Amino acid sequence: MAPTGTGRNVFLSGMGLVYLCAFASYYIQYQGLFGREGLDPTRAVLGLMDKKREQLSGGFGAPGGKPVVPPLFTWGAVLHAGVDVDVWMEGLALGGVVMAALALAGVHHFAVFVYLFVAYREVFILGATYLGFQWDVLLLEAGFLCIFYRRASNAQVRWAVRLLAFKLFLMTGSVKIFSGCSTWHELTALQYHYASQCLPTPAAWWFHNLPKWFHAMSLTFVLTSQVAGAFLLVAPAVGVRRFGVALQVVNMTMIMVSGNYNWFNLHAALLCLPSWEAEWGNGKTSARPAGALIVTIAVVFGLLYARSVNDVLAIIGAILALHLDAGGGWTKLHFMGTAVAFVAAWAALYLDTSAGVAAAASTYMTRLGDPVDALTNDPLRLLSSVPLKANLDPRALGLLLGEALPVVVRYIIACVVFSGACEAFMAWVAPVKKGQARPGVVSRLYNTVYQLALTAATAFIVVNSIYPMREIYRYSSLDALGFEDIALPPWPGVRDALSAWKGGTEGWHPNAFSGYGLFRMMTGVGNRGQVAVPVVVFEIKTDQGWREVQFRYAPGAPGEAPRWNIPHQPRLDWQLWFAALSRPQQYPQLLHMVTKILRKERYVCYLLDLPCDDRSFRPVAVRAKRYHYDFTADANASDWWTRKEVEPFFPVMTLPEARKQLPDFFGAKLWTVDAQPVKPTPPLNAFWQAFTDIVRACSAGAEEYRRADGAVGLILMIASTVLALRFSRSRMKREIAQGDGKADPPAPRKAKAH
Repeated sequence: MAPTGTGRNVFLSGMGLVYLCAFASYYIQYQGLFGREGLDPTRAVLGLMDKKREQLSGGFGAPGGKPVVPPLFTWGAVLHAGVDVDVWMEGLALGGVVMAALALAGVHHFAVFVYLFVAYREVFILGATYLGFQWDVLLLEAGFLCIFYRRASNAQVRWAVRLLAFKLFLMTGSVKIFSGCSTWHELTALQYHYASQCLPTPAAWWFHNLPKWFHAMSLTFVLTSQVAGAFLLVAPAVGVRRFGVALQVVNMTMIMVSGNYNWFNLHAALLCLPSWEAEWGNGKTSARPAGALIVTIAVVFGLLYARSVNDVLAIIGAILALHLDAGGGWTKLHFMGTAVAFVAAWAALYLDTSAGVAAAASTYMTRLGDPVDALTNDPLRLLSSVPLKANLDPRALGLLLGEALPVVVRYIIACVVFSGACEAFMAWVAPVKKGQARPGVVSRLYNTVYQLALTAATAFIVVNSIYPMREIYRYSSLDALGFEDIALPPWPGVRDALSAWKGGTEGWHPNAFSGYGLFRMMTGVGNRGQVAVPVVVFEIKTDQGWREVQFRYAPGAPGEAPRWNIPHQPRLDWQLWFAALSRPQQYPQLLHMVTKILRKERYVCYLLDLPCDDRSFRPVAVRAKRYHYDFTADANASDWWTRKEVEPFFPVMTLPEARKQLPDFFGAKLWTVDAQPVKPTPPLNAFWQAFTDIVRACSAGAEEYRRADGAVGLILMIASTVLALRFSRSRMKREIAQGDGKADPPAPRKAKAH
């Protein structure tokens, strides 16, 4: 009954690659962002959390004042063992790189994924402003599931991963429609998106200058694939799910080409992989679970769980999921039928069908003249003549979700329980191939109890993962339906216990359950509907006059082409985009950056690609201006951008003036407070000293990568080395196996008697 494990191994190795990108990118930027000389020192954040802990009567506080599960390992190592906080955080990141490389190489041990989750959670909490984005939260939630997904027989955990993919895409698409932003409703958002995204790619210029009808068609494809396609990822039939996976992979690939979103698109596509797999085996010829067992479980579960027609539909869907995945059948038919239905839904969303077929045909003829000639000589004019839908109706989607979401939520919970019960049954029966010995009673009992405990834990995780989806109801004005009535099971006592747990531990969960919703409101829309992307441009005054600071990846000089940074996440460049939408007081890190530039502090200058080691570079003052940017429209123009100055962002500041304003900016963040470590105990001195020496030696070796911002090169170098070693190991195993076969030739045949 156990699956082949190939898809699971690919998923876990892919998660190792995602972790590798995240930790290597963090490590390269640590000194400039979080070090003693960085823009947001970790030691100050830790000191602020310690102060909040005292204010919360023993509770541990995050920088925003919300109670969280504390970064226990950092707390113990820094404040009790006496390790320098920068050494400890760099050591955590280096350990993450090593563990991620092991996972990428195929070492999917329990301890590997526990370390990766705990270590990234530590840097996430202490990263404050720079690590609060959705790809960081998604990595924590997916990494938490990897801890339970590493075993072969875990169909119930596979449903939890499918739920995460479903939640990610459904929330990402629905919040756009429910946001109230007119650009999403009028299908004009992509006319602004490619220029206004945080870090555009060179291909974004080409996408930006495509026709308006293409933007509308692309946007309807994105919304349809994210909202309708999300439901396909949890469908009972494997063929339907595989079409949903294909949709999301195409969607993520196009986003990856047009925008710099680090490892996020790779990670989102990777989360769809469990939906590609059949529940057991290859979905065609594997053994089915016992039919009587499924019916028995369904009856018992229905008596305890079902309270409405939605619950009955959910249970029927779960039975179909087990039957179709185990028995296979109609996979290609499911795939093709879903493709036809998706194209029909896409066309209904994209085309203006309300006018009727006759009116639409009349419109086509009026616009085209001769459709045959247009199809032959100018097919683009044929597409551009199609009447588009003028406006989307968020209320219709809200009503649809109000009907569909309760069934899907209960269906996924039923799938987890059914799959876990079947896994436990097969663990006790323990069918073996002919000639193999059957496991003993103790082993089978242990595996059965393990499967039952894993099922209970997975059901608890699924309920908590569903809970953040209440944001969909908040955006769609469907609060009256009561999301708790949908997400929480109706079993006696369980609903009250879970509600009390959610209410009493709000903020104390291990950052493993979150909501999502990227680009809810479109930015870069001018007062007259033109593209006007806010960008902050810093200028430095030296002996030679004023010069612009060219960030490595953020838009700058009009003639500078956008750069690729995938799979690296340049967090300072990314933060600059948000600062351009706000006031300087909301981002004190930028004033801190001004002082670092004027003092030529090397780690911050490395982030900005400034020649801090050049003695002729002597900054005297810094100022900042806010511009409105747009891509050029002429392919033959030498510039990539056009821009218009709007207002000053920072006045001209010298070092004394910047220092004078620092207390006002930094008072709330307590950046002048250092967490005083406790003197290390004698038995740990040798160990922590060796740890410190190793971390500092690695930090010195990475100096050139920081100077050249070589995070992308470092990630690719480590990943290619790991993959090469893994390939070499597999090849060596094959050669050894072949050698063993040659060493034992078959016995010679006996000579025939004459």
